[in-house]
Amino acid sequence: MRCIWKGLVLSKLTTLEVVECKRLTHVFTCGMIASLVQLKILKIFSCEELEQIIAKDNDDEKDQILPGDHLQSLCFPNLCQIDIRKCNKLKSLFPVVMASGLPKLNTLRVSEASQLLGVFGQENHASPVNVEKEMMLPNLWELSLEQLSSIVCFSFECCYFLFPRLEKLKVHQCPKLTTKFATTPDGSMSAQSEVLLIWLDFLPLFLVCLFLVSLNNKIYKLKWACHICLNWFTGIRSSWRFKH
Repeated sequence: MRCIWKGLVLSKLTTLEVVECKRLTHVFTCGMIASLVQLKILKIFSCEELEQIIAKDNDDEKDQILPGDHLQSLCFPNLCQIDIRKCNKLKSLFPVVMASGLPKLNTLRVSEASQLLGVFGQENHASPVNVEKEMMLPNLWELSLEQLSSIVCFSFECCYFLFPRLEKLKVHQCPKLTTKFATTPDGSMSAQSEVLLIWLDFLPLFLVCLFLVSLNNKIYKLKWACHICLNWFTGIRSSWRFKH
């Protein structure tokens, strides 16, 4: 099974559990979201081929571009709980602009998703959109990230998230996670990326001299580095961390 439904109106659906649908590639399409106003609980477990929770309406059109305002209009106004486990092809849960469309989310658990790079990320075929520098999940009470071997940050595009009501935070076995969780002066919890990531798609030969980067009022130095040869890694995607 590659999709669950087509053309159905699900305005009364409050709970959806998807378990061991081995060939499922996505759960929803963009056109369905407006009808899911009553959805409160979303659980997805052991869906090995799941690549997106929300896909384009016509996924056969690989080059179709989603307008930025379309993404920003997507929301689950009553969604309270998200639980994702063992979905190893999933790279992110939702586009980052959808975070503002989750006003009642109180529980977010993600575990054992080996290719997940971030909880929120830019949709692959989306046109660029303006993302706020600071975003908030106003009612999030529990956040759990466990056994996510590839996760780099909580959110791409937006580097600062606030969780004013967060009381339970668990981060376990996420070795690449660079996001820092900290308490703000007013008692809220925040998630902030403090490292600069440089993504490399193709770099056969790179010569670096003294390079200074200012980030969050801190100075990061990349000291003299010379003749880094990556000739054999034509498809490399990598992140470098600049430290004092």
